[in-house]
Amino acid sequence: GPPRVALINGASWETKLWPVASFVALGQWLAARGFAVVVPWGDEREHHRAVAIASEIGPAAVVPPRGSLAELAALLATCRLAVGGDTGPTHIAWAVGTPTVSLYGPNPAVRNGPRGPTHRRLQAPVECSPCWGKRCPTNNFICMASITVEAVVAAAADLLDSAPPPRPGDSP
Repeated sequence: GPPRVALINGASWETKLWPVASFVALGQWLAARGFAVVVPWGDEREHHRAVAIASEIGPAAVVPPRGSLAELAALLATCRLAVGGDTGPTHIAWAVGTPTVSLYGPNPAVRNGPRGPTHRRLQAPVECSPCWGKRCPTNNFICMASITVEAVVAAAADLLDSAPPPRPGDSP
């Protein structure tokens, strides 16, 4: 099948969520480039977001059944790239060797983010970030909303265009 990219849409804090519309635009860009888009989820709220994102992207996007952490790790290991916020599954993708674009808002990317040549950490330069907050003091989540789709697409393209390591899910 086509190479896969995971869009990790959930987070434990509402302040760490990248907007649904941004994930949709990124997913549509990936689908247009021939990638299959996988939208994993962990709880009911993430499932609602995953379904909303996948349905807007269209037939290239799949919402897998919820699995164990081991199954999630195995799924992420088959992906050419994972894009997500500061959340467990993004760190799992990094741990299994999948290139990642990680998106930081309330916490500093330099402290929490994956390091290395196959990882990109994005943080919008807004005055109130990092706030470490589980609640947004301005209530508009400006730090995550300010990470543009264009910036994420550029980071994703950079990683996808560099010579990929063979992934277990790729067809020869």
